[in-house]
Amino acid sequence: MATLYEIWRLALPPTTSLRAGEANTLAVRAVVLARPTQPALPDLAGSEVVLVSTTVLDSLRLSLARLIERLNGTSVLAVGLTGMVDERAVAAAETANITLFELPHNADLRMVQRESERLLSDPEAQYERRAAQLYSALTTNGLSEGRTTLLRMLELWTGHSVVFPADAGMPTTVPVLLDGHRVGFLGSIGSHPWDAGALEQGSAALSLLLDKERAIEATEDRLRGSVLESLLAGIPLDVPGQRRAAEQGILLDSAYALAALRPQDSLQIDRVMAAVRRACDRLRYPAFIADHDGIIVLAMPIDSLDNPEQRLREVHSALHEASWVLDGGFGIASENGAWSGAWAEAIGALRLGRELLGAGVLAGGAELGVYRLLLSVADSARARMFYDRTIGPLAAHDAKQDGDLLYTLQMFFAYLGNHSQAAAALHIHRNTLLYRLGRIENITSHHLDRAPDRLALQLGLALHRIYQSQKPDLKKA
Repeated sequence: MATLYEIWRLALPPTTSLRAGEANTLAVRAVVLARPTQPALPDLAGSEVVLVSTTVLDSLRLSLARLIERLNGTSVLAVGLTGMVDERAVAAAETANITLFELPHNADLRMVQRESERLLSDPEAQYERRAAQLYSALTTNGLSEGRTTLLRMLELWTGHSVVFPADAGMPTTVPVLLDGHRVGFLGSIGSHPWDAGALEQGSAALSLLLDKERAIEATEDRLRGSVLESLLAGIPLDVPGQRRAAEQGILLDSAYALAALRPQDSLQIDRVMAAVRRACDRLRYPAFIADHDGIIVLAMPIDSLDNPEQRLREVHSALHEASWVLDGGFGIASENGAWSGAWAEAIGALRLGRELLGAGVLAGGAELGVYRLLLSVADSARARMFYDRTIGPLAAHDAKQDGDLLYTLQMFFAYLGNHSQAAAALHIHRNTLLYRLGRIENITSHHLDRAPDRLALQLGLALHRIYQSQKPDLKKA
């Protein structure tokens, strides 16, 4: 035996809708087809489900409403029509207390009858058959059209809302596994055994879909990385590369502002990238976002070079307001092919900004001042030679003697050459400061009472801070 609800869910077509009455737990004795000649329904004994097509109704010269009226008082439980059910039929069904189903117009009623007979004679076998049909539909359509389609198909086949990921406290839940590990629950508000069986099929199909999505994402990451590596290295993109760049939303003919963002905790890179995406979406700014050796690349097209970094600063501020502390630097790629230079500038600003300004600053020209100019030449042979002739000997002395002459010189310049203020800041006697300054002059061969020598030492100190900023764990792009 089977209930009217089970006939609906396990024998009628999945797209069948309930138009009147309810699919209750009353037992169904038989599912019968109306014949095109009179008597259309001989030998009714009660507890039947009557299936009828519009063609048969036309042959009988009856409307559906009139047929239902004739069945009133016969103990027929339900009527199912292939095609559209009109409101007169709905009203007649409500009056006769007969459940009314609307089947798809192309439903094969003989096939539906056979499915019903299987359910009535061997419910367990029909459960398995229906589950196999559902799995086939899910893997045929759901996998190709995505997660939303898969969930909607489950809702169609069960008649209940299905969600993923679901709260484990829902009436019916089934774990979803990926590589043997649970990644969430598939849940339904239905509580019939069929709901659990359908969710099991949905879980298996969803696991395949998640694995497919992961493979696609990995492929996209590789392609994205390939395009990004080429752009940041200054390698011209071939035609396929240009196509992949366009697919990723990169406008090769546009100027871009590039930011290098580093989270405080490298293990949270995925969460931080998600936060960056949310911030850009909330501000409605188009952006290319990727992970490059543990540093987040945020590239945003710019309309004007008057204030090109404005959007980057707005995104960085939004992240700060959301409690994400990100060190950052940026550069401007004013034309196609300039990403390499802009990225080098962004990385340099990121490193130097942390050294000079502390954590959580997006460093650019306004923050770095003269350091930005020095940063552009710091790797040149002339800059290295200049450093070696000014601050290099002092840095070598401090490293060998564990000294603090470099810091003493920095404080001397910080207080504009005022001996008393510098000594107080260093917590030493003024005479001790004078002694140290004399040692600095001897080691560097530069005299602090000469303006050109002072400038040279200040520039050397600035280069020293740049070189020091390049020593931490940040990888050079």
